[in-house]
Amino acid sequence: MNHLQGIVGSAAFGAVVMGVLLLAVGAMPLWFFEWIFAISVGASLWGALSRFGVPSAAICSLGLTALALAARAIWPEVRLSPYLAICVINLGVAYVFSRGLQPGRTPLILQLIKLMGQAPDGSTAFRRFVRGQCWLWAGLGSLTGLLGLIAMTWSGSRGLLDPALTALVLLQLLWFVVSHIYARRRYHRPETWLCTLRVMARPKTWAVLEI
Repeated sequence: MNHLQGIVGSAAFGAVVMGVLLLAVGAMPLWFFEWIFAISVGASLWGALSRFGVPSAAICSLGLTALALAARAIWPEVRLSPYLAICVINLGVAYVFSRGLQPGRTPLILQLIKLMGQAPDGSTAFRRFVRGQCWLWAGLGSLTGLLGLIAMTWSGSRGLLDPALTALVLLQLLWFVVSHIYARRRYHRPETWLCTLRVMARPKTWAVLEI
């Protein structure tokens, strides 16, 4: 199944790249590219949910794809690209970070630190900092996902929300780096943003995390 998901994911990504090029030169209608984009997001969701051990991953991804395409067909003002991906990614981020904060669970960041195995969890103050970071990422993910959903479904909001979404995405990228630098200086942590990124990029990481 993992091999099949890899083939589907690579094919979907290649189709999106080709679609962007064809769309740029006017050789592909927007509605057709939107279909390709929605299928690509669905394929990516299938792979992500499978890594988390969700038994109905294929059904969930197919359901999301069908719902998005139906909405696009019924309401012409719906724009799937890039908003569908923004919604799925950021709401997923909000879910995994907030779930780790529930009683009896380990915050996602502490789980990643354990996987990196560079140092213990640290002081009580550092663990409070980690929980605060998890709340922050959950909040940023929820806000960005919600704004993406509004922009996707309401064309009149895009003039205002497109710059806001760009700023939020850039803020997340910047804070990912800055928070690591702060933790190194304030709490003498050995983890770097590049090390964390490498661990997060490994498919096997998400198979062992408690999500």
